[in-house]
Amino acid sequence: MALHLAGRNAVGRCPVRGSPPSWKWWRALVLALVAVAGALQLAAAEERARLEVTGAGWLKNRELRQTLDLLLGDQPRDRLDANTIEDSALILLSALTSDGFLRPEVEVRLTLEDGTEQTHSWDHTLDTLLPRPLGAVGARFTLRPGQRYHYRSIRFTGLAAFSASQGEEYFHGDVFLLPLRSARVYTPSELSRSQQSLAQDLRRTGFQEATVQAEVMTMDHATGAVEVDVRVTEGPRWRVAEVEVVIEGEALPDLPGAEELRGLAFSRVLEQDIVTEFRNAYLRAGYADAAVRVQVRPGQVTAGGERPVRLRVEVEPGPKVRVGEIVYTGNERTRPHVLDRRVRLQSGDPLDRLELEQARLRLARLGVFERIQLDYEPETGPVRNPVFTLQEGRRWDASLLLGWGSYELLRGGVEMRHFNLFGRAHQSRLLLVQSFKASNFNHTYTMPEIFGEQIDASIQTFGLRREEAAFVRQEFGLGLGLRTTLTRLGADAFVRYNFQSLGVSRSDLASAEGVDEGRTRVASLELGLNRDRRDNPLRPRRGHRLFGTLEVASQSLGGQAEYQRFEYGGSYHRGIGGGRRVHGSATSGIITTFGSDDSRLPAGRRFYPGGESSVRGFQSGRATPRAEDGRFVGAKFYLLTNMELEQDLAPNLAAVVFVDAVGFTSRLAELPFQDVLVSAGLGLRYYTLIGPVRLEYGHNVNPRTADPSGTLHFSIGFPF
Repeated sequence: MALHLAGRNAVGRCPVRGSPPSWKWWRALVLALVAVAGALQLAAAEERARLEVTGAGWLKNRELRQTLDLLLGDQPRDRLDANTIEDSALILLSALTSDGFLRPEVEVRLTLEDGTEQTHSWDHTLDTLLPRPLGAVGARFTLRPGQRYHYRSIRFTGLAAFSASQGEEYFHGDVFLLPLRSARVYTPSELSRSQQSLAQDLRRTGFQEATVQAEVMTMDHATGAVEVDVRVTEGPRWRVAEVEVVIEGEALPDLPGAEELRGLAFSRVLEQDIVTEFRNAYLRAGYADAAVRVQVRPGQVTAGGERPVRLRVEVEPGPKVRVGEIVYTGNERTRPHVLDRRVRLQSGDPLDRLELEQARLRLARLGVFERIQLDYEPETGPVRNPVFTLQEGRRWDASLLLGWGSYELLRGGVEMRHFNLFGRAHQSRLLLVQSFKASNFNHTYTMPEIFGEQIDASIQTFGLRREEAAFVRQEFGLGLGLRTTLTRLGADAFVRYNFQSLGVSRSDLASAEGVDEGRTRVASLELGLNRDRRDNPLRPRRGHRLFGTLEVASQSLGGQAEYQRFEYGGSYHRGIGGGRRVHGSATSGIITTFGSDDSRLPAGRRFYPGGESSVRGFQSGRATPRAEDGRFVGAKFYLLTNMELEQDLAPNLAAVVFVDAVGFTSRLAELPFQDVLVSAGLGLRYYTLIGPVRLEYGHNVNPRTADPSGTLHFSIGFPF
């Protein structure tokens, strides 16, 4: 069972009218989770010799302790022998050395089987040997890291292809605002790897004769400061001047031409690309044993300081091979026709290795196999049988979910998955989540690639009860959808029919503005498009994202409401050097009621901006239109913009300055805006495996009478 953390919200106050949260339910959930965790620990408990690590800080001690557990294995142990203790000391010393502590010391206090104690110590020389035989029932390692060695300066001579700041990044990574030693760690092995990486990248840009020599000029053992000189000899840049192609056999029509290659900077990467492109062309035609070689003939350096290169591409296609019988082994539960649909080649077709690799990937995308191996029997000959060796994966998976939100506060839940239902690779996913403000369930039944290679179908049932700023949202329903990938656009698209019941209770909305506060049956058709080109959605440093959703509700689809809801937006991320990045986002939404009026517009379908991922001067849903009496209305149109400047302070720690602005109106007759709200603020972000942990304060520049002066958010997850 996996334990996951998830969340996008943060700490803050937000009183809601109505009954208090279900404390009994939450207490029962927490107690149940504690009981489950305790039971798992008891089930895994074994009689083991005691092993402790101290001296490196709580988190580092825990990490090193886990490393030792991996070293010692999962087998029960009631004693520690001399080899195990010495190996543990070596691992601890190596871990400290890799962090820049080049002269660490480790002391171990052993509790022997007869109850007596012994103390031994090691330093970076590793001269200590323990007496034999030795048996200990407990070992307490105390670490004395000593001084951390770090780069004080790195000087370059002869480097012209890159700037000095770019060159430094090869030696200590990103640039941080705070000059922390942990961000500029020096070790001899890292210095060697850094100079090799710099030389390799110079060669990739065409400087095939480049050499890099890094030398330590001074090393202060008292402070750990290290000064390094890096001497770079770039040499001439190699450039492709002539390409000759020699084919021993059939010449295919779609081979790369010499004109495409002439003038390019030569590198081993380019050479490999040429080999791959020529070989793939012959593999697609059924030449399964095609071989390609490139001879490189450099010339004399020109007056311009470049070395012309002549390339001779030699192609040996070999015999043409055909497909015999397609064989599957290891399959026990998946129906044969499910496998056959993913393998497009038939017996007698030219054996296309690339297409068969794509078939292997299509089988992997089903999500029901742990491992898929593709072999050929026999390995040579004019006819070969592709053999897919399948290792089926798990049938069930369950995960506990824990999260934190500024509005919902603590939340927990469970996610359960069932794989390969009915042997058709169908999947079932059940999600149950409870927080202080919301109860949510969602069950999705997915049928992969039901109408082609990239079209998945799903049936979804869902329910939500959530206490909003001015009302309690109540929604439940059924959805039938299709999802696909639009390869040319690089985007995911979906279409879904929803039949749901939408309602509100305990409302403090200004009903005079024309919202339906009762329960409404809604039948709608929803279309969506998402194009995500961010380098990392959890920690975007560059790239962009575009998205849009259109929901059309109509009585002709089986509901009571008539409305059209369109929401779209995008984000952009870019590094500007010096450990700084800019992030920008713009999102807009509009809802119309063509064919009806506002009297049957469900309150929950209006827009309610505000929160840690929206306008950060407000809590969730509170940056929205107000009536004259101060009560919330909900917007029919809004435009939200976010701008951020992020500065790295240290590894995984960054500061951010932001400005959020939203304009909105509750009546389309008053477009574009009834009001505009602006928040500005700053915050800190600590990046983890599940996204940034954010502490941010947003100050409202132009608050209305009932608005707060600002809001403090504690959240998990990137805002946009």
